[in-house]
Amino acid sequence: MSIYACSITKSTTWRGSYEEFSNVYHYNMGAFNAAGGSWQSWAEGLANAERPIFDNAVAFKSYRWWGPIGDPATSVTQALGDLTGFGSMISGYETYKELAVVLAWPLARSAATGRKRFLRKYLHTCDIGVASASAGTQGGPLGLDFKNQVIAYANVVDDMSWSVGGTICAPQGDGPTGAPYVLPYAHIRQFRR
Repeated sequence: MSIYACSITKSTTWRGSYEEFSNVYHYNMGAFNAAGGSWQSWAEGLANAERPIFDNAVAFKSYRWWGPIGDPATSVTQALGDLTGFGSMISGYETYKELAVVLAWPLARSAATGRKRFLRKYLHTCDIGVASASAGTQGGPLGLDFKNQVIAYANVVDDMSWSVGGTICAPQGDGPTGAPYVLPYAHIRQFRR
């Protein structure tokens, strides 16, 4: 199987500056022919899955597909393009913008050490939704309704059968061994890491 990656770049203003950030998705897609603008429709599908969990202060800017991952000689950019629009979350409690909601999928334990491993997505949602009004950043856990909204997003991006039949994986190709879950508290993740 061939692994391809897609980056969805977004932006917001933070401390008087324009900040860009992105989420990268790796998919174990097998051999396929991506002719006819499919790269763009797949990127738009990922962006549309992200929109409901991002505040309307987050603008969707661009996408980039590259791969197959693994061999530098063959891993090339497949497509670049612009995205438009904003997040569509109903604003509830705007957060410190470097706070990230952490979504994780369990992976198989490391063969070398036996340690647990995870595939994680750090989501700078810039809001935690109406249902979580004082949670997450005020000492309490994130609200269940908001966590369910993030899980609904995870279920869409987890399996790209709606497009090419690819499944989400770590950059090395390891697929999840269980269902995705949201960590109960938001975490600081700086924009310029």
